[in-house]
Amino acid sequence: MNILLTLFPNSVMYAKTMLLSLFLNNNDNLNIFIFHSRLKYCEINELIKFIKKHGHSVSIIEIEEEYFENAPLYRGCTKEIYYRLLAMEKLPANIKKVLYMDVDIIINNSLTEFYNTEFENNYFVVCEDSNHSRNNDELYDILNIPKERKYFNSGVLLFNLDLLRETGQTMKIQEFMKGNWAEKNKWFHDQNVLNSMYYDNVKYKDYMLFNCLIKNVSNEKKEFCLKNSSIFHFAGIKPWNYKYPSECYKIWWSYAIKAGYWGRYIRFLVKHKIYMFYGFKDK
Repeated sequence: MNILLTLFPNSVMYAKTMLLSLFLNNNDNLNIFIFHSRLKYCEINELIKFIKKHGHSVSIIEIEEEYFENAPLYRGCTKEIYYRLLAMEKLPANIKKVLYMDVDIIINNSLTEFYNTEFENNYFVVCEDSNHSRNNDELYDILNIPKERKYFNSGVLLFNLDLLRETGQTMKIQEFMKGNWAEKNKWFHDQNVLNSMYYDNVKYKDYMLFNCLIKNVSNEKKEFCLKNSSIFHFAGIKPWNYKYPSECYKIWWSYAIKAGYWGRYIRFLVKHKIYMFYGFKDK
């Protein structure tokens, strides 16, 4: 199974937590590919040792600084968010497909079903973004997507690398992002690029199972998700932020502690309890 991460400086803790959840819930031999442009040597070395310690292979691929240097960025995001768009160009030619996942993810069950999904001549296997409604006329108009189409989340993407390469999609993406894209692209970065270009060339899987935005799940469905979902995605405010508003932070921290971050958890918990008590008391 081929797995792709794109990492930014100071993201090693999040990557190790995500990877440990992957290792503990999947028995496959994993090939981990990491795209970066600004990781320190000590961060790279820490990741390599961690991945190899768990019996999996790792390839660190440095992306040239000039890629996406003028791409629009919002809400504190970094340009590394766009690096997944280079998968077909930067990964070895013998890699036919790869599963990209954001680092704010916990793997809760096996990924085999998702990874083995037939592409059926589609570019990607994806899940609908449960944060966004097809009634969002402004977004659909900006991206020129027909109202009857779904809008997918780019935090979990299975790439059909063979088809993407054969049809020259790297160049098409770069051409697409020229011109007034910075003005059109509101908030969701590469996700808007992919939706605007490929809304009609993706295969959907159940987001409750394979890209569950756990914070937003209703109480009546939460038990089902905790038992059956393969991927919990902590999009939006992160579970390592002491202001995280849901008890679901415990899912993420249970793996962070196993990855060696017990001390960080204690500091988080103290600040979280103080914030929850005084913050909500003031309200």
